[in-house]
This record gives sequence, structure tokens and C-alpha cells, in this order.
Amino acid sequence: MYALVSGLLGGGGCSVYEPLASSEPSLRTSATSMTAPPPMAAAGAVATPNSAIPAAAAREAKLPPVAAPPAIDADAGTDIETEFGPHSKPRVDAGTGTVLDAGAMTSEGPNAPADGCSRDELLQSAEKFFAALASGDSRSLALHPSARYTENGQAQTLGLGLWLSGPRSEFTRHVLDTEACSSLSEAVLSDNLGRVVYGVRLRYIEAQLLEVEAHVVRPNAQYFEPDQIIPSGPDAWVQPLPPQRRSAAPSLRRLAMSYFDSTADASLLPPSAPGCERRQNGELMPNQGSCRMPPGSERFDQQRYPVADEVSGIVTAVVKYTDFIGMYLIKVQDGAIQNIEVVGGAASASTGW
Repeated sequence: MYALVSGLLGGGGCSVYEPLASSEPSLRTSATSMTAPPPMAAAGAVATPNSAIPAAAAREAKLPPVAAPPAIDADAGTDIETEFGPHSKPRVDAGTGTVLDAGAMTSEGPNAPADGCSRDELLQSAEKFFAALASGDSRSLALHPSARYTENGQAQTLGLGLWLSGPRSEFTRHVLDTEACSSLSEAVLSDNLGRVVYGVRLRYIEAQLLEVEAHVVRPNAQYFEPDQIIPSGPDAWVQPLPPQRRSAAPSLRRLAMSYFDSTADASLLPPSAPGCERRQNGELMPNQGSCRMPPGSERFDQQRYPVADEVSGIVTAVVKYTDFIGMYLIKVQDGAIQNIEVVGGAASASTGW
């Protein structure tokens, strides 16, 4: 969940974030009050999928080329100061995860706020989505009239694309954000074409499905080890953390921002646990999957941090790196990264959002 391109050592341009005018509505906010965010300001041309990519970068990205949507301008914004720990709570756009200011907010616990949605609701909705996907029939889903669906960065009709093969779930893990009324799931599926590593972000408004952002990876990807995604026992990724070991959602997002900004300044690289591993589509990344290195040598564009789960300590990112897109899941405990999962992804000029 909404990247994936794996990392190369070295410097690069600094990251920028898309400015938003105001927070988007929650699950129980009237749909008539929705406003689209302002267009992204131009920040130089974005490379198209047909651009030449150095061999090392292409190997590191590990993403198969697919048809891409039209190129768009890179987003522009302001980097924010890195800050770790569970206490500082700046104002955050609930729909995108963009930090709007550094004002203090009270910490959110495991229960949903009055205008949000519950963990049980989000979990049931995610499971219902996967059941509909397996049946190949999206009509059982309560869709918002303005619902959007993308698959590997391209606009698609819900019910087409991967839906046509009726993929069945072998394994799923769900990241739940009650404030944003959103979930992001990492899954291993199987259909009549073989196994699939799958990431999908779902967002709800008024108990209706408003956004579906999917990333589909098949065995022709250079990195593809779905068996390594499936735990042998209880899934440590989604086990609730003790309250004293959690970080507030804005702190989780700032940590993720610093992780991607470390491509320009390695000193921004967040702390990580000694055994922290980076995996893409289940396969261990270079340098034994070490988390103690920047994720790339160039800036990550179109950054979004749409789902932050304080209870399980997972922050997600959807980003574009050079010509590739995908989803990151970053597990955090005591302010340090424990593990990183990357679901990637397609060659594309845009994430589609």
C-alpha cells in the first residue's frame, strides 16, 4: 500500500511534497463537500517510461515495463523537519497523509475518532473486497458514485484488469487507518496465469468505496519471491504494538519522508533495527536487504503517505522513482524501522493519483 523502486546508494535531488488546500472528508462527511486538491506545480519534466535508464538503476528497480499513462509534471512543495517519537502531532490531510503544519494535536488511540471509522469496519471491508476480487464480480461492493480505480498507475474500470482472472487469496495483511478511513493491503494471490504479488489501497467515504489503487506484480518481475511474504506463523507485521512502543501517525509519516529524503542527504536516514530487512515482492534487496542505506540515488516524486496504522506501527507510501511506481510498507517500533516491504509496480510516468 497507494512503490516501488528499490534503493541505490548515493546522492540525488531532494524530495518534494504535493501541497493540499485542506483536509479531505472522512467516512461520515458529506460527499457534496468534497473538493479536488489543486494541481501540482511544475518542477521540471518527469522522465517518460521510454527514457533511457542506467542498467544498475533498472536492476535495482526490478519492475517490468507496462504501458504508462501520459507524463505529468512533478509535484512541488516544502520539505518538513524530520522528527521522531510518538508525541508531536502536526495537522495532516487524512486522505493523502500530507503534513499541513507542525501544530500540536492530541494523540489518537486504537479507537476511531468521532468522524472516522473503526478498525473492525475497515478490516471487514478489506476482506469483502478480496472476496469480490476472487469472484470477479465488483457489484457486491458499495461504490461511491465518484469511485476511481487504477491498476499499475493507469485508470481502469473496476471489474476489469486483474478482476477478469478471479485471483484467489493465499495470504493477505491489512494496514488500517481509522482517521483516513483507508486501508492498504499486501497480498499473495493466485489465478489462472499463476501467482501474483498484490498491493491495494482502499478509501471510503459515507461507508462507500471511493478510491481503489492497485499494484499487480507477476512472475516476470526481476524480483519475485511471494513465498517470502507469507509468514510461517502469526504475522508479526500486523500484531498490535504495546502503547508505549507506538508512534503517532504524523511521526510515522515524517519518518517515512526522511527515509526517502535520505537519497539527497544520508544523514536523514531514520534509525533501523539491527535485523531490519528490505524486501521487494518478497525477495531480499541488495546488500542483504540492509535498511541502513538510502533507498535510491535520485529523488522520489509524487510522494503520498495515505495509510498510517498507529496500532501496528506501519506507515505506507506510494511514490514514483525515476520511471517506476509502487507501494512501500514500513514497520516502525520505538521510532526505528523494523522492516520494509515493497510491492512494485510498473514502469509509469505517474502513480495515477
